[in-house]
Amino acid sequence: MANKRIDQLTALENAEGDDLIPVFDVSDGSSEKTKKVTMNDALMPKWNPHTGALATPGLVTLHGLVATTVSVGAPESALYAVIRASDFIVSIIENGDPPYLYGLNKVGDMPDVSYADPRDAIVLATCSDLGTLILEVHIKDNTGNTNYTEVYAVIQDNLGLCA
Repeated sequence: MANKRIDQLTALENAEGDDLIPVFDVSDGSSEKTKKVTMNDALMPKWNPHTGALATPGLVTLHGLVATTVSVGAPESALYAVIRASDFIVSIIENGDPPYLYGLNKVGDMPDVSYADPRDAIVLATCSDLGTLILEVHIKDNTGNTNYTEVYAVIQDNLGLCA
């Protein structure tokens, strides 16, 4: 079954213009039928010729950091630490499809990968997040290929504001 999938991907990758693309019947693996399609390079995913996988953008990040809660002059709900995606990103592994969008979220939360500037992708860590907080830093390229890495932030309450 795996070889059939590779054959399909190879046919798509090598197609140009108004080529006839084999349409594979998954049940018996035959490719007798064909379908005329117009290939649009801007919409086609990019493939790594060495691995056969999608070429996604990547991130080189710090593994973790320490953040301290601060008071903004209100009750406990206003005690927080601001954590930005840019705090973790050391460099970007480009795949040739800029511009890139960024996101930052707590593990388990829905990622919002819509920020052009990684300084705008933030998580507000509150007193309920004291200790080690696992986060995901996301990147998405112009064609929708995404990637992420897990990092952590140690949230501290050095001034005892969360007590």
